[in-house]
Amino acid sequence: MANYCTVANLEKFLPDVTFDATSKIKETEVLEFISGHSATIDSRVNANYVTPITGTQALLVVKKICEYLSIADVGPIVIGGFGEATDEATPKDYAKEAMDMLDKIESGELDLVDASKRTGVNFYNYNRVNDITPKMKKETTQW
Repeated sequence: MANYCTVANLEKFLPDVTFDATSKIKETEVLEFISGHSATIDSRVNANYVTPITGTQALLVVKKICEYLSIADVGPIVIGGFGEATDEATPKDYAKEAMDMLDKIESGELDLVDASKRTGVNFYNYNRVNDITPKMKKETTQW
């Protein structure tokens, strides 16, 4: 499985923050978030596209989704949230936009133009059939 974004990509969202062995959240922990969200992306787009995604334009889209999902998890840990109400995007905004994009890819509204499409073979997706949306937070019950 490929990771669709990097630690350096996330550092661009958080000025003056670097992830290393001495930071509040370690680089290895950030990589775990990225890896988990990359797996989520693969599982959601796999019904329509061959994964891992390899098309240049398609990679830009899934990179953005991975960044948004990861920053929604990492941002509040590093800086304790995004502060008072401002015009800046919040972690919930990032997560919602990313999940909306995944929904559109899965439904076919958003086309990953240069990604390899699946042809002729499809599989049963319990979540899609039963309209279940994964919760992106730690709880006893994830689904």
